[in-house]
Amino acid sequence: EWSVRFADSFSYPSFTEINEINELGFIHSIKGYEDKCGTVQFTCNIRVNEIKRTILDLGNVYETAEVFVNGNSTGVKLCKPYTFELTEFLKVGENQLSIEITNTLGTQVRDAISHYLPIEPFGIEGPVKLLREKNIDSVNNLR
Repeated sequence: EWSVRFADSFSYPSFTEINEINELGFIHSIKGYEDKCGTVQFTCNIRVNEIKRTILDLGNVYETAEVFVNGNSTGVKLCKPYTFELTEFLKVGENQLSIEITNTLGTQVRDAISHYLPIEPFGIEGPVKLLREKNIDSVNNLR
């Protein structure tokens, strides 16, 4: 189960809870969030019984993604592949995983030039996969 929160660019990193959804996905379909720009944060806890190589693959993301494990940034991605090496940040037991997706001002500021540009969704389309050492070889082009 995911906690989903939002912060506009002026409020970041102070987030407000979004009660309408509790899963990974897009927030632009929520009433009042159709033209929001800022950062949406998805947070959950994952339990790890042993440390082995672990990679998070977010699939399709709109726009910039940063992943945190136990409060530590594992990196920022601006384009595909949205894959993150989590291994060095994990500990045995409960771990907090946070995914922050930030979009651009294009969804909110529609001037004469950007008025005709398509507005992409805001959030994670996926599919999201948590890959552990035993099946890591099935993933291509991990960096």
